[in-house]
Amino acid sequence: MKTTGIVTVLLSLLALAVSVGTFAIGYFQNERSEELQRRPILVFQYDGIAGWSVKNVGNGPAVNVIVVSSLEGAAWSNPVRTPPIASGGEIPLPWLESPDLEKLGTVYSGIRGTSYNTVCDDDLNTFDKPNALPNWPASGATAMWEALATLSQSSEPASPSIAK
Repeated sequence: MKTTGIVTVLLSLLALAVSVGTFAIGYFQNERSEELQRRPILVFQYDGIAGWSVKNVGNGPAVNVIVVSSLEGAAWSNPVRTPPIASGGEIPLPWLESPDLEKLGTVYSGIRGTSYNTVCDDDLNTFDKPNALPNWPASGATAMWEALATLSQSSEPASPSIAK
C-alpha cells in the first residue's frame, strides 16, 4: 500500500513537471512568434537613378535607426540618424554616393526596444550578426536633416562673380 502511494505521488509530480515544461515551451514560442510578427527588417537597395535607400521589408516599424558606411579598407563611420521607418516605408540616402563605398550598415530597434542590425556588403544584406556594427548612441550620430543640409550646401553652384 505504501509503494502505491509513493508511485502515485511520483506520477503526480512527473505530470506536474511535464505540464510546467509544456507551458514554458508554449509561452516562449508565442513570445518568439509575436516578436517575428512585429519585427522590422531593414534592407539596403540601390537604384541607378535615385542611389541608395533603406527599406523596411518587415512587419513592424523601425525606430532609432542609425545608418553607417565604410569606405574601402576603412572602419565604420559617418553615422546618420534617420526618422522611424514604417513597415513598407523607404528612406533615400543621398549622402552615400562615394565611389569608394564598400559597405553599408544600420542599427535599429523594434517597438519593444529589441536591437537589430543589417550589413550590406557587395549588394548582399545580412541580418543580426552579433557585434557586426558598433552601437552608437543617438547623440553620436548626425541627424538626417543635418546630413541633407550639408549635402545641399556642398552641391549648390558657386555664386557668379561680378566683374568691376
